[in-house]
Amino acid sequence: MKKALRAHKGISRPLTRGDCVNGIRPCPWVSCRHHLYLDVVRGGTLVRINFPEIEPGDLKDSCSLDVAERGELNPEQIATALNLGPDAIRKAVKQARTKARLEMV
Repeated sequence: MKKALRAHKGISRPLTRGDCVNGIRPCPWVSCRHHLYLDVVRGGTLVRINFPEIEPGDLKDSCSLDVAERGELNPEQIATALNLGPDAIRKAVKQARTKARLEMV
């Protein structure tokens, strides 16, 4: 098994989905790329705090992988999970569809 990167209150940080699927919720690992509290880029640079009005431990959903496992979501549910407006979600969906069409050609 791979060595964990850090410890949180004596718990090793998961390195794979299998390590965290039944882990602590809300997830304490806010620097994970799947955590919904904030957006980070490779190297750990903070891009944006998605929920500035609440603490990470108060999130209803903290992991994008948990949300995805529940199945298909409508744009309003995605907007709520990501703390984005419906317009931002529509724009992202449009861009994804355009990219998918271009890759099919």
